[in-house]
Amino acid sequence: MSEGGVEARTPRWSRTTAIALTFAVVWSALLVVAALVLPAYGTSSQSASMDATTGATTTEPVTTGTATLVGVNGPGVLIVVGIPLVVTLLVGTALAFRRRRTGWVLTSILGFVNLLAMLSIGIFFLPTTLALVVACAATERRRVAHPADDPAPA
Repeated sequence: MSEGGVEARTPRWSRTTAIALTFAVVWSALLVVAALVLPAYGTSSQSASMDATTGATTTEPVTTGTATLVGVNGPGVLIVVGIPLVVTLLVGTALAFRRRRTGWVLTSILGFVNLLAMLSIGIFFLPTTLALVVACAATERRRVAHPADDPAPA
């Protein structure tokens, strides 16, 4: 106990772990926002029609535009884009409870998802995965007390 009856607590995470987890949460949240608002696809259309009596063809001007990831693939894509955010929150929770092994397992699963989706959206998951690797590596290992570590009674 310290002064005033307030117990001094050790932080749950090291500074490096906290920074890495913060980066992972921010990046993952930005991925979800980007899927909703950033143009990911370019669109263009043109129509043509033919007059049946004269055989003349008329074409409309080309119209171009953009579409978001959600606009093209539907709201279900948010589940895929939200995977890094969910994994980051789970890893942060695991590390807060000193479950380092669980953090590594979850980070490895996200790394596997990166590999599966590398040619499409997986490349955007990579910064989150690397931040989680740093967070897990910077977290202290739990020390398990072994009877052999206790000094023999005199």
